[in-house]
Amino acid sequence: MFRYSIQAGLACGVLLFCGLVSWYEGSALLDDPYDWKYTLFFTPLFQGGMEHVEGISEISQLDYFVYAAKYKPLFPMIMLFVAFYLAILTGYKFLGKAKTAFSIFLLVLGVISSSLSIFILDSPTHGGELLSFVFICSGIGFLVAAGVYYFNLLERFYRKLT
Repeated sequence: MFRYSIQAGLACGVLLFCGLVSWYEGSALLDDPYDWKYTLFFTPLFQGGMEHVEGISEISQLDYFVYAAKYKPLFPMIMLFVAFYLAILTGYKFLGKAKTAFSIFLLVLGVISSSLSIFILDSPTHGGELLSFVFICSGIGFLVAAGVYYFNLLERFYRKLT
């Protein structure tokens, strides 16, 4: 329990720090009204369309993260890795003893991650392409990890070596 708490606490601290930095970097969206049409994803959902967005005070804070991911993707990617780590850590903590349940958990993470990559696959920005690549690779990694964990492939491999 103590090991889990330390890992989860450190991961949450890194997630908070990277979130604040990404939020700050994404605030540059306010200075770039030309890009509002292409970057604002959450604001039109909350406001009822782009035609209702008239000023910077109406832009959702969540769109700052979208802007940061498109143009300065380092900290959003670190946030993504840490969120994946926290998900795996929590899943292993609660489902680790049940091999089938944890494998299904990894499988679901892989499907979700791969599906998210489809939404940003044809992004014209470098950050969007990079995040799409990270989502695809992590999705494939989760799917492979689910299979390896379920079929005990590592244990079988080590038995053959000895």
